[in-house]
Amino acid sequence: MSVEHSIDSSIGLVLGVRTIYHMDKYLGLPPMVGKSKRKTFQHYKDHFRRCVDSWNLRYLSHGGKCVFIHSVLQAIPTFAMQCFLFPSSLCRALKGILNRFWWQKLGCRWGSYWCSWSALSAYKCDRGMGFHDLAQFNIAHLAK
Repeated sequence: MSVEHSIDSSIGLVLGVRTIYHMDKYLGLPPMVGKSKRKTFQHYKDHFRRCVDSWNLRYLSHGGKCVFIHSVLQAIPTFAMQCFLFPSSLCRALKGILNRFWWQKLGCRWGSYWCSWSALSAYKCDRGMGFHDLAQFNIAHLAK
C-alpha cells in the first residue's frame, strides 16, 4: 500500500520528520544489494584508500603500521561483513591495499615484499603478524 506524495509530505510536516523517497544507506549499509556487488561495496575500497593515503604522509614504524591495520583498517568493513558476503575480488583488492601499505617505505609508494601476505596473516604465536584474511573473516562473521 503506497501513499501519495502530497499526503506523505503533509504527514511529515505534522509529525516534524523528513520524508525520504530514495534511501542510499541505512545504518551505513545498503538497503538492497543487486547484481553488481562490486559497485555496492566500492565505497569500502575507497574508504580504505583514503585512510591509507591520509596516513602515508606520517612516518610510522612497523609497530605503528601494525596497530593502524589492526585497529582502523580491518575494523572498517566489520559491520557490513556481518550482514553481506563481500565479493572475492573486493577482498583481494582490500588485501592488496593493506599489503602495499605494510611494505611501503618512507616517502615512496612501493617497497620490497619480504614475505607473502599469508605469512603475515598467520597467528602471532606462529611468527605472523595476526592480520585477518578478509575473505575468511567475512565467512566467519556470516557463520556467527
